[in-house]
Amino acid sequence: METHIANKEVSSLVVNSTGLEQEDIEAAKKNPVPFSALCSIPNDNDYLAKNSKFNFNTYYNQEEVILALNLVRHECMQVLKGCIFNLPKTRTMRLDDFEEMQLKAIERMSNYLKTTWKENLKKGITSSLTGVGKGWLNLHEKSK
Repeated sequence: METHIANKEVSSLVVNSTGLEQEDIEAAKKNPVPFSALCSIPNDNDYLAKNSKFNFNTYYNQEEVILALNLVRHECMQVLKGCIFNLPKTRTMRLDDFEEMQLKAIERMSNYLKTTWKENLKKGITSSLTGVGKGWLNLHEKSK
């Protein structure tokens, strides 16, 4: 008797938490999901045509693009390694000195992002894409 009450409580918890109907839960108990099964795949899918279309429409299969993305990622990781804050580790200081130190650290990071980082990104992308021929990524294209 107690087991039957506990099963009903568990069943009502499942119904409340999943939003399934009680009939669906009972049907699932009667027809369990098989451990393994075969399913048919429609034969009307032309893999080669779809793969060709994907390769035509993506840049992720071009070595130059992947190299450029890796260089951009490397430069972004360099920024993450940098610190925008300069926290003193050994001594206490006055608030004015602390604020001045933080402003200098923020200014250093800002200057790095505006000059060195931006130039490194530009050089990395242009050097990666110089070998690209005709197409959207051609850096030597003059027309708009």
